[in-house]
Amino acid sequence: EDTRKIFDHAYQAYETGNYSEAIESYSRYIDAVSGDPSAHYNRALAYYNSNRYEEALTDLDRAIELDPNNADYYFYKAYSHEYLDECSDAVEAFDEYLKHKEGDVLLYGRKARCENQEKNFEQGFEDAQKALTLDKNDTYALFEVAFAQYALERYSASAESYTKLLRIQPKNKIALHNRGLSFVKAKNTAAACRDFKKSAELGYEDAKSNLKEYCK
Repeated sequence: EDTRKIFDHAYQAYETGNYSEAIESYSRYIDAVSGDPSAHYNRALAYYNSNRYEEALTDLDRAIELDPNNADYYFYKAYSHEYLDECSDAVEAFDEYLKHKEGDVLLYGRKARCENQEKNFEQGFEDAQKALTLDKNDTYALFEVAFAQYALERYSASAESYTKLLRIQPKNKIALHNRGLSFVKAKNTAAACRDFKKSAELGYEDAKSNLKEYCK
């Protein structure tokens, strides 16, 4: 069978959103042509879009082995690790991607989440700020800025950042709760209790317990 036709069929299946057919066809192609990084990358994308991140990572690692200078491979490797909550691996892949694409701020919000999860709060804050240079209303990045500021004991600044986020997403129950915690640390208990109450009304369990603790 003509391998070029198999590859083209796989590509068309992917483009139309038929990821299972794309995976099957790329697998047939890879069985015949094992050293083609683009086939491993394309099959990885099909796995990625099917939420099969571990299988995507296997293909991405093989693509990187065959062509270590393609930045796109690291981009999806980072995102796959992030979706699997493997943040130290995600940060490593983000950094590798940024060696190739230094000015690309699109992924800094995601990298910030992982830096914060790894308790690298200064780096998380810095990365989230970079994401905000692209879009000052990026709610993902605003959350990570506020989260890092709280961890760095910049409580008033954290409350202010959560306020910016809540102007865009007024029913974000986690942001309301977290702003409440910032207000507690900033000795503004009345404002904290208002936030805990709103968050609890939206169903956030942590807010309910903090409402009992701080707002008796």
